[in-house]
Amino acid sequence: MVGLSKEAEYMEMFERIDKEEDGEVYVREVVEFLRVLDNNLEQSNEVNLLFMNYKREANNVLDFKKFTEIMDEIKEAGWTRFKPVDGQPMAEQDLKKVFKMVDMDGSGAISPLELKMAVKYLGKRYGMSDLKAWRAAMKEADNNKDGKLTYLEFQDAIKLAEKKMAEAGGE
Repeated sequence: MVGLSKEAEYMEMFERIDKEEDGEVYVREVVEFLRVLDNNLEQSNEVNLLFMNYKREANNVLDFKKFTEIMDEIKEAGWTRFKPVDGQPMAEQDLKKVFKMVDMDGSGAISPLELKMAVKYLGKRYGMSDLKAWRAAMKEADNNKDGKLTYLEFQDAIKLAEKKMAEAGGE
């Protein structure tokens, strides 16, 4: 899977945080979003200091340019979006974080649009280039065939995808 450019990755993150779609986000929303991506925000003293400063600036509003500056600062301080997993099964805690992150409307179910983002995220997270296996597993796990996945259906889809990956030799 071809990785996103830094700007495209930042834009994707910014758009997911900017729920009002007004081109602005609060510092607190950025910190919360990053916490959902990786609960271990304090990965180094430098990262920890940055986040302590950001908490004091929680109500500051950021446009995309300021957002990219903050993200560059955070990455330069040593924060990484993901810990490498090398084909390990997805932990229950990670499943809950991913579900919460992609259930953007908070409905308790993942819609087809949210599902598309989940597949993209999971493909990147687990280095799986065959997104068809993820989509097939998610379709198979949709028990009531309503086109949405509840958390339990989502769990089943992940297990099915992991099984397909293992059967295909990790790919």
